[in-house]
Amino acid sequence: MAISGVPPGAVAWALSRGTTALDANGRLTVEVEGLVITGTNTNLDGTTGPVKAIVVSLTCDGMTPPIVSTDPAPLSPEGDARIDQQVALPPVCLAPIVLVRANTSSGPWIAASGS
Repeated sequence: MAISGVPPGAVAWALSRGTTALDANGRLTVEVEGLVITGTNTNLDGTTGPVKAIVVSLTCDGMTPPIVSTDPAPLSPEGDARIDQQVALPPVCLAPIVLVRANTSSGPWIAASGS
């Protein structure tokens, strides 16, 4: 299912552990551990497949498209990555949704957090 106009990835992904934090000043921190493909019954299961980086996009109150995206961060072969970046927030950001996207800011979402 698309979230804020962003389509999901073509395969299912599983996440061992993840955290997101967004402060009122726009500091966005996202950590993922063990973000890997699952359920394909192929050799892709348990890997990151062609995804070598993640980008985090933020939307407020379901806005379409997302209002801001981070720079890419490398995704390890084990599915671990960390982003800690300042982003520009609108004056009011209700019900923020954080989308972890595959490779680029135009990629599909592969993990999400928020309302």
